Amino acid sequence: MNRKPVISLYASAARPENWLNLYDSIKHNSCEFEIVFVGPNSPKIQLPKQFKFIKSFTKPVQCAEIAARNAEGEFLLHCVDDLTFKDKNALDKMLEFYNNNIHTNNELILSPKLMRDGKKYNDSNYKLYPELDKCPYVPISIFIKKSLYFSLGGYDLNFIASFADTDLAYRGITEMKAQIEFVETFVNENKNDAKRSTLFEDYMHNDLVLLKNLWFSDEGFLSKRAMQHDAFSEVNILGITQGKKGRWGYTNKYIEKIFSNRFYYLLKAITKKTRHYWKKNES
Repeated sequence: MNRKPVISLYASAARPENWLNLYDSIKHNSCEFEIVFVGPNSPKIQLPKQFKFIKSFTKPVQCAEIAARNAEGEFLLHCVDDLTFKDKNALDKMLEFYNNNIHTNNELILSPKLMRDGKKYNDSNYKLYPELDKCPYVPISIFIKKSLYFSLGGYDLNFIASFADTDLAYRGITEMKAQIEFVETFVNENKNDAKRSTLFEDYMHNDLVLLKNLWFSDEGFLSKRAMQHDAFSEVNILGITQGKKGRWGYTNKYIEKIFSNRFYYLLKAITKKTRHYWKKNES
């Protein structure tokens, strides 16, 4: 008899070839867990029973919202598919930290820390504006009680590919008096994955600018969000991208194949460098 998961790892995921690497990094935890991935590319291999895959060609933030809505765990842990955990008991550590500290806080939002090529980061690296005294942390992989996630309304449909979880955490701080805490365990990011870095670069102007406009002024961090939260509708959530669409305005498996082809990203990088070269020489 399968026991209900305590923690649901959830995310938009387009690289099935990475999924077992993530699974291998967490399979030794004692707590029950599941991995809920939503994206355009079906896995070609038999995955462990802890996986739940849902096919959708919608934008990444919407796929993550779909994953959260289909999660069964008491806790949600956002974890994209180019991350792996350094500690074999990372999930147990976060669950233990939550249970030991929730009694002294109104609400608690956790995150592991980030490691790249063996390099650890200072606490100031986890803030958008470290020079501001009251600037909140930006979670790397948000760990949140599912009931709190849905009390806050889930992700905002105006984000396309990133920072929706940061916006959610900021709403937790201002609306529920939550605290963001980092647990002393690490996720390792695969910096060589061109697709994720390109997604971030392509939509950073929309997502990061939106986050800043919602939460920061010249005086600092706002105590209240500048605009009302726009939640995803359940109607056609699997099939039609809602809010700002990015390239996902054309929901089609053939279009997705073009965007997920590494040759496309190589050609795009060459074109970008060529434009930069000509602009430099023109000046």
